[in-house]
Amino acid sequence: PLPPHSSEATMDFWSQLDAPLLSRLLAALPQSETLALAALGRAWPCLVGDTFRLLTIGPGTPLAAVAVTAAAGGFGRLRGLQLDGRNGFKGASWASVAAVIDRIRSCQPQLERLVLRGIDFRVEEQEEPDEVAGKLQTFQSCLQLAQGRGATLRQLELHQITVADCPAALELFAEVLADGEVMPALEELQVTGCGAVLRRVHEALLSARGAQLVRLDLSAGELGADGAEVLGAALPTMPRLRALLVSDNGIGPQGAQALAAGLVGLKDTLHELDLTANGLGVEGLEALASAGLG
Repeated sequence: PLPPHSSEATMDFWSQLDAPLLSRLLAALPQSETLALAALGRAWPCLVGDTFRLLTIGPGTPLAAVAVTAAAGGFGRLRGLQLDGRNGFKGASWASVAAVIDRIRSCQPQLERLVLRGIDFRVEEQEEPDEVAGKLQTFQSCLQLAQGRGATLRQLELHQITVADCPAALELFAEVLADGEVMPALEELQVTGCGAVLRRVHEALLSARGAQLVRLDLSAGELGADGAEVLGAALPTMPRLRALLVSDNGIGPQGAQALAAGLVGLKDTLHELDLTANGLGVEGLEALASAGLG
């Protein structure tokens, strides 16, 4: 815990430490306690922000402290951002979350990893229209952050993103993924538990985007046999692929055969293949075996 004294005494305590030691100590604190230090004085927001390599925004995140730190130019050394919207943000609106993301983006971090989890665009009866708009704004701000200075993003993860009532979100992500000039360093793409998203963006995997990928995780994406056929046709355009995870997609024997045909050219370089919970049957397993993947 932080020293139990006044803010002035606390500030004096920390200021006596040399920079490398101070940075290590701040990095060892829980995220909320580190962010609380941003309120101690004018120099602290930048000092606090400089310690962050990974920032998680979720129900327990003090958004005001994040905003203060970002407004002072902190987070310039941020390399990873995780946003978890499954349980809301303890009274804060989605629009305020979007504003915080925009503040972080103004710091021009060279982000390498972006994780978006639990954004539900379905319109509930009790939900205000502004909240849906705020979710879209947050989603857009995060994708813009991924395209920031240096185009350094290597890992993009979308988990449990439900876009049923928001075609604009679907269109936005599809455009970003299909644009070969955006996120040129992207090597790892995870789109899990996002069936509608995956159905809309599969064409991007047939483009130059697929050729970049080293790891592709499409678990629980409602691919089915038709989706597996599309993916199988795209695999020959992914010469760098080392890991393919497509568990829990209802692929079935027909889908397994389509995937096997596409995987033949990768059998010597593919290190990880997950096809569990797909009802492959004997026919599907035999097709994979004949392709050298059994």
